[in-house]
Amino acid sequence: MSHDWVITVLNDLRAFAMMNGMPVLAQSLDDARVVAETEMQGRLPGDLRAASRHAARQD
Repeated sequence: MSHDWVITVLNDLRAFAMMNGMPVLAQSLDDARVVAETEMQGRLPGDLRAASRHAARQD
Protein backbone atom coordinates (compact mmCIF):
# COMPACT_ATOMS: atom_id res chain seq x y z
CA MET A 1 0.00 0.00 0.00
CA SER A 2 1.33 3.39 -0.98
CA HIS A 3 1.73 6.08 1.64
CA ASP A 4 2.10 8.91 -0.89
CA TRP A 5 -1.16 10.41 0.34
CA VAL A 6 0.56 11.31 3.62
CA ILE A 7 3.04 13.52 1.77
CA THR A 8 0.21 15.12 -0.20
CA VAL A 9 -1.68 15.95 3.00
CA LEU A 10 1.43 17.39 4.67
CA ASN A 11 2.11 19.53 1.59
CA ASP A 12 -1.50 20.77 1.55
CA LEU A 13 -1.37 21.62 5.25
CA ARG A 14 1.94 23.44 4.76
CA ALA A 15 0.46 25.48 1.90
CA PHE A 16 -2.54 26.36 4.06
CA ALA A 17 -0.26 27.44 6.90
CA MET A 18 1.81 29.65 4.59
CA MET A 19 -1.28 31.27 3.05
CA ASN A 20 -2.68 32.00 6.50
CA GLY A 21 0.36 33.57 8.13
CA MET A 22 1.58 30.58 10.13
CA PRO A 23 5.24 30.27 9.08
CA VAL A 24 6.34 28.28 12.16
CA LEU A 25 3.63 25.70 11.55
CA ALA A 26 4.58 25.61 7.87
CA GLN A 27 8.21 24.90 8.78
CA SER A 28 7.17 22.18 11.21
CA LEU A 29 5.03 20.56 8.53
CA ASP A 30 7.95 20.73 6.11
CA ASP A 31 10.12 19.02 8.72
CA ALA A 32 7.41 16.39 9.22
CA ARG A 33 7.32 15.76 5.47
CA VAL A 34 11.07 15.17 5.37
CA VAL A 35 10.84 12.78 8.33
CA ALA A 36 7.88 10.96 6.76
CA GLU A 37 9.68 10.53 3.43
CA THR A 38 12.82 9.33 5.15
CA GLU A 39 10.99 6.93 7.44
CA MET A 40 8.88 5.53 4.58
CA GLN A 41 12.09 4.79 2.71
CA GLY A 42 13.53 3.02 5.75
CA ARG A 43 16.46 5.44 6.03
CA LEU A 44 15.86 6.75 9.53
CA PRO A 45 19.07 6.59 11.62
CA GLY A 46 19.04 3.94 14.34
CA ASP A 47 18.73 6.26 17.34
CA LEU A 48 15.87 8.17 15.71
CA ARG A 49 14.22 4.88 14.75
CA ALA A 50 14.30 3.78 18.39
CA ALA A 51 12.86 7.12 19.52
CA SER A 52 10.13 6.79 16.92
CA ARG A 53 9.19 3.29 18.15
CA HIS A 54 9.17 4.56 21.73
CA ALA A 55 6.89 7.48 20.82
CA ALA A 56 4.54 5.12 18.98
CA ARG A 57 4.22 2.94 22.10
CA GLN A 58 3.26 6.02 24.16
CA ASP A 59 0.09 6.57 22.11
